[in-house]
Amino acid sequence: MMAGSGFEEILIEAGVCASGSIDKVMSGKHFNRAMRVHQRMLEALERMMIAEFCKMEKTAVDIQSMTYEMRQLASNPSHETFDQCAASVHCLDFVKSYNQFQDDIRQGKLGETAKFWMAYCECVWILMRFLRAVKLKDMIQQYITLLRQMLALMFSSDRLNYCVQLASLEQTHLGASALLQDNGLTVARSPVPGCRNAVDITIEKTINRSAKTRGGIIGFSRNVSAYHRWCLTRHTRATFLEATIDRADMSTNVESFHKCTRPSQIRRSDSEVANIQAAFQQFRSPLMYTEDDDVLYCLSSGQPASDEVCGDLLRYTEVGEISAAEFIQTRLVEKTIPFYTAMKRQKLKTFTAMAVTKPAI
Repeated sequence: MMAGSGFEEILIEAGVCASGSIDKVMSGKHFNRAMRVHQRMLEALERMMIAEFCKMEKTAVDIQSMTYEMRQLASNPSHETFDQCAASVHCLDFVKSYNQFQDDIRQGKLGETAKFWMAYCECVWILMRFLRAVKLKDMIQQYITLLRQMLALMFSSDRLNYCVQLASLEQTHLGASALLQDNGLTVARSPVPGCRNAVDITIEKTINRSAKTRGGIIGFSRNVSAYHRWCLTRHTRATFLEATIDRADMSTNVESFHKCTRPSQIRRSDSEVANIQAAFQQFRSPLMYTEDDDVLYCLSSGQPASDEVCGDLLRYTEVGEISAAEFIQTRLVEKTIPFYTAMKRQKLKTFTAMAVTKPAI
């Protein structure tokens, strides 16, 4: 969705991501790095939108009073100060007006470019909420709901999958929802709250990692009996290795706080967000809008998108939602189409479709 829109150039200019790893970040293969990039970009865009909103003369919100209360919350974060700030009339008015401002962006009142980048922010927010549902135990229903929302992006980007079966879990597997609610889809290996991991990732970091052999299973894979013994005993080998590490006081799972809350990490995060905001100024701000300039632009080159590219990008999630709903209705509800029948790809065009390619000499 964001490929070729200026997203990569802004990250490289800000020093948040190196040019050699930007492709892996865009494809999601470097998961942790990609999550850090999207979090920083989201915060930078939110700051820019708030700054633009505060400059609007038509707003009747008392910015000074609201800012004072927010600073009090920032200087002394706690449940009490948050509840006081959330109950404040000034903050409630600000949130209401700011939500209306964002709705105006979604409707294209600040231009197609702002509308496109607002759609990106909403996609990242869905991802953030989904990760929160993974990190916490008692959020199975939210996990399923957010997974359904992510289907629109998966179908739009032609990353087709079959996770939609969870939508009808209670009808197809009676009692499974209660079982998942009690036990969760994740595993906690740390006393830190909100630090759970998916089961498959936990297995990769524990049993599979501890049971690795030099060269993998090459060398005894031809010997079926040896391979079976390795499969049956690898969890025991992992247990012995973990016990040895604990006995030698070499365990790394001793922290009682999230790494992102370290003062050094907070300073680094704030610096990266500021660099991204400065990088936007080097190109074209997505919130820059004039009445005679209502088209979708690439921020790095300043070139307008073609009608086909503009139509696909602005309807990116809408097209995916239609395709996902049709998939669920025809293959899970009505069952008029076999479940594993090949699906038609959307092949939506992005800014990369406008790139000029030269034939090889």
